[in-house]
Order: sequence, then structure tokens, then C-alpha cells
Amino acid sequence: MMLNHTNDSELKEAMEHSVDDVLESQSKQITDFLRNEGIDMPAGTGDKAKANEQQIPPGAKMTDDEIANMLIVKLNGLLLFCFMGLFPPYYYGSSGKSS
Repeated sequence: MMLNHTNDSELKEAMEHSVDDVLESQSKQITDFLRNEGIDMPAGTGDKAKANEQQIPPGAKMTDDEIANMLIVKLNGLLLFCFMGLFPPYYYGSSGKSS
């Protein structure tokens, strides 16, 4: 999640909040649901090591603007998926059935 690439404290705090408070709880709910349904989950890869952003070479390091833009695109995509779940295809003109 590019936490190692930024030194902007506000951006880092927003990314940590999204992981700690949102993604982990949703991931646990989905994992618990799948396990209750008898679906085996693959082993996870574990947490990535923390790095010092000053040690990342300039050509490999993403800028704070690039990171923020990437997060905006991901959030907009997630909002679209939520919208599609609230309004199935028959609400906006396509029944999904062929004539």
C-alpha cells in the first residue's frame, strides 16, 4: 500500500486508517463467512517489512501525488461496485436476458 513511499504524515495516517479500521475488519468477516461455508482459505503472505522512505531510490519511489491519485482511483472503483450492488441491472435498463 505504498506506506513505505510517503513521508506525508496525513497521507500515511489515512492509509493506515483504511487498512487497520476498514480492510482488516472486512477481510475477517469475509474469511469467517467462507470458512463457515466450508471453503478452505489459502495461506496468507504475511505483513510486508517496513522500510525507510529515504532509502528508496528516487526513480523507484512513488510521489505523494501518485499515491493519493492511486487511492482515489481505487476508492472510486469500490464506490462503483457498491452502486452496482445497490442497483442491479434491471434498475438501469438491462435485464441481462437475451430476447
